Amino acid sequence: MKSSKIIVSLVIILLCFSSIYIGVKKHRKIESAKKILLSEDDFDISYKSLIINNKIDVSKITDKIGFGIGHESNNYGLISQIDGIERWQLYYPGKNNAELRLIYLNTGDINYLVSAYLIDIPTKRGLKVGDSYEKLISLYGEPTLKEDNNQVEYIFNNKKIIISINPKTLKIQTIWLDYNYERSLLD
Repeated sequence: MKSSKIIVSLVIILLCFSSIYIGVKKHRKIESAKKILLSEDDFDISYKSLIINNKIDVSKITDKIGFGIGHESNNYGLISQIDGIERWQLYYPGKNNAELRLIYLNTGDINYLVSAYLIDIPTKRGLKVGDSYEKLISLYGEPTLKEDNNQVEYIFNNKKIIISINPKTLKIQTIWLDYNYERSLLD
């Protein structure tokens, strides 16, 4: 009886150490991930047979997929208007069933895309909200910038992919493509 208790105790200890070892090994694998270089293509969004990126004229977006549905109660997507400069936020296909949120600026002379939130569509590399932190690292490598454990950034030519992570589940919560946020603050 005493020997069976010792065996059970040893098995439990062995299982504990092996799970700790596997966890550390897995953590080291994530920690030692290499940087994978971004390219201009990583900022392309494929939506409704349209490639959306910072090079597209905003009128081409609205001509092709409209202004989204459900913005009537929110000035049709107008967020702010100061000195003739308008900031717009549009959800596609609509505000109540959004897959994509676009923010753009109209300065009077030009319209440009400020940012995009990928709510229910994947990035060019296939990452989407709800995916694991491990998948993020396998697709994008080690981030350029890491804020706490809640947000990571990948930067390419003044554009950013900003991803927030649930610290408890290590699942992707938001994916934000920043094309021209800093510029929009100056305009």
